[in-house]
Amino acid sequence: MLPRRAPSAPQRGEPSGVQAMTAAATENIDSASLTSIGQVRSTNQDYFGEFSRPNGDRLLVVADGMGGHRGGATASRLATETIGEVFAKSTANSPDMLYDAVSAANTRVHQASLEDPELRGMGTTVVTMLFDAEGLVWVAHVGDSRAYRLHPAGIEQITQDHSVVGEMVRRGLITAEEAEVHPRRNEILRSVGVESAVEIDVAQVLSAPGDFYVLCSDGLSGEVSDVEIAQTVQSVPPETAVKNLVALANDRGAPDNVTVQIALLPMDDEQTIQIDSPLPPQATRTPSSSTWIAGLVVTLVVAAAGYYLL
Repeated sequence: MLPRRAPSAPQRGEPSGVQAMTAAATENIDSASLTSIGQVRSTNQDYFGEFSRPNGDRLLVVADGMGGHRGGATASRLATETIGEVFAKSTANSPDMLYDAVSAANTRVHQASLEDPELRGMGTTVVTMLFDAEGLVWVAHVGDSRAYRLHPAGIEQITQDHSVVGEMVRRGLITAEEAEVHPRRNEILRSVGVESAVEIDVAQVLSAPGDFYVLCSDGLSGEVSDVEIAQTVQSVPPETAVKNLVALANDRGAPDNVTVQIALLPMDDEQTIQIDSPLPPQATRTPSSSTWIAGLVVTLVVAAAGYYLL
């Protein structure tokens, strides 16, 4: 049996939102995708896919291939196509379907690499997001291609980079800022297709009407900051935002291929966004003069009563 991580629950402290979608709402998700060869590479080894099912399920996939010009492009294409095929036919529940799809992609890419010497050692990252007909959002990923959620409280990366520097940041050995320029920032710890089995992270994602979701290869996240991604995505429709983000990465030299997908959940007048509000810091609260006087009076009365009893 292949290694697997169980779906993870939202961490404490994260914004909480209603799971607001219905089958009809998933059909109204506004999504857009775009890929670019960048400014340095001679071929595009990224690949993406958008898939849907009659019941309203929607699936987004971004894959970033590696293993030479032909190998990387083949791996990302095979992985994306395989995930789409499993999605179309599977009757499993959402997390199991995602796991099965990425697992099947791993098997197909690995098998292809064994059959063709020119493809030996090829692999790909994968990040895929499912908006299912039950109104839930799920993400599965392997490697350092990312998924973000944008909501009223800000932007959050909802995947963890399976990379050398990502692990160093999690262990507190370097800061996130140092990771951006670290010489080993392109070394990943997991990829689809390199081995016969791969560990796959599958998790449910918090969601609320009006949320944006961004999937991207490291060609975008390596050149454009999280804050810049948030500002761009929230300022224009998804179709324009993907173009603006790719253009921004290209303007900065884009040493790698750049791929980005954006999905916007529809708003519903009957649904509201719920965001946890932190309690006001007690140490900074200053009592008013009337409150202070009232407290003094109560103290004097209690003291007088005590004296009388004695």
